[in-house]
Amino acid sequence: VDTDKAGKCLLYFGCRNTDDHIYNSTITKWNKSNVLEPSIAFSREPSTPKTYVQDLIEQSSKNICQLLLQPETCYYICGDARVADFCFEACVKALRAHGNMSRVAAVQHIKQMRAQNRWQYDLWGIIVHFNEAKYEFKVKKEAGAKNWLKSFT
Repeated sequence: VDTDKAGKCLLYFGCRNTDDHIYNSTITKWNKSNVLEPSIAFSREPSTPKTYVQDLIEQSSKNICQLLLQPETCYYICGDARVADFCFEACVKALRAHGNMSRVAAVQHIKQMRAQNRWQYDLWGIIVHFNEAKYEFKVKKEAGAKNWLKSFT
């Protein structure tokens, strides 16, 4: 890796436990060489609280916001689509909290990064945040309507 050409590289990596931590030796080597700064989330490590990648993003939200606002920043997320949705939301939260943006402005900023090929996905599964929200809204509306109708019987 040519560290003279690359800027600051942060890696947010999630796995169940230390036994499941693939690429550990490579990540450790690159960290020691100052190629990247890793943050590892273990969701099933015994005797430690569950931590997910989106939790790490939220914990460093000020730094994430500063990076996302830089025109040379590139964001890559690989893995499960649901995790990508959670990480997207964590980035939106960071932009809102530290970039003084509305939700609409934060989402538009990320869409602009995507249009510039600076926001990339390599996912499996289905991206569900819109369809899931639409479905939950429909279910809640139907439940409310059923309760309203019950009040007449």
